Amino acid sequence: MLELKLKLEEEETSRQKSDVLSEELNHLCLKARSKEIFSIDEQIDYARHKGISIAESEETIVRDILSNRTYYFKVTAYRKNFEKDANGKYVNLSFIQLNDLAKIDMYLRMTLSRMIFELEHSLKTLLVNLITNSLDEDGYSIVKEYDSYMQTKFVLLQRKKGNISNEEEVLFGYVQASHKIIDKIKGKFGYDFDFYSRHHHNISIWVLLEIMTLGNLQRFIEFYFEKKYFGYQKLKTANQLLKYVTNVRNAAAHSRPLIYNIVEPFQYGKKNQIKNKRASIQLTQFAEKSGVDSELSNRVLTNRKMNDIVTTLYLHDKYVTTAKLKQKASKDLQELVKRIRANREIYRKNDDLLETFKFFKKIITRYSELNA
Repeated sequence: MLELKLKLEEEETSRQKSDVLSEELNHLCLKARSKEIFSIDEQIDYARHKGISIAESEETIVRDILSNRTYYFKVTAYRKNFEKDANGKYVNLSFIQLNDLAKIDMYLRMTLSRMIFELEHSLKTLLVNLITNSLDEDGYSIVKEYDSYMQTKFVLLQRKKGNISNEEEVLFGYVQASHKIIDKIKGKFGYDFDFYSRHHHNISIWVLLEIMTLGNLQRFIEFYFEKKYFGYQKLKTANQLLKYVTNVRNAAAHSRPLIYNIVEPFQYGKKNQIKNKRASIQLTQFAEKSGVDSELSNRVLTNRKMNDIVTTLYLHDKYVTTAKLKQKASKDLQELVKRIRANREIYRKNDDLLETFKFFKKIITRYSELNA
């Protein structure tokens, strides 16, 4: 009788604890849906609820990571590289894996940021040399032609949207492309105010290129190539692919994750035609020369982020001409591969992620061979 009573008391205690736990989880889920702030303890509890494993022995480390090194929203972004079960819980995912991916991503952003700066400078240098060597260009008329080109594109876009009834009304308040670019540096207390004061009345291409963002540069190259200016063929690959590098640059500049969902293939094209979309021929050839089979190449390169990352490496190799810069990039990329492989054992149950890492290693090996 006593044993039965004790058993019933234990069951009641267990049930009460379960009820409390369920109530706490319901409260957390409501807070999550309302996007309310979580305490560190709530972040840990909610991560566990979502299937992200955190061993009791790891709690002190996890608290330190979330309190002093990064924040929950940032580190859990990398969960998109892992599968969920039928109940919406992550499978074979630990907080330690997420933190490792966050560190890898940081090193990747740092390396690619520098490579993009070098690529941007190299493309601007190439454009300056092409325009300088053109016999019928004074450096000012091309700016006016660019303004006209961008204005025409603007009008066509408004017509496509159905916003145009009278072209004069559509262009009311319109600012020419070159002035939009230079006006961004006109702040009286900015670093470039003197530069702006000297040049904004009569803008040359040398001035415009100096202050263009990467996005501005991509649009100018599109104009230059479409109008077939002197030496435009040299910019063919940049015209086709530079738009993908701007995605990497924007993410890296604002410390946003790059390797967020890098395992999902076929992310281009219409929903019912996704698998018919293939990666750029230049990138697939680059991958195949790296020793990647065509099936893996097409699967990885139809992932948006992997496409953009590989494009950055490819264009850096093609347009940066300084050997020392390429050798430095090669060394940094090889160090990145070592960092990726350092904890590869913790990803042994995620075949898609391991295949993507394998692909990336081969691409970097190829880049290094070209720039040894």
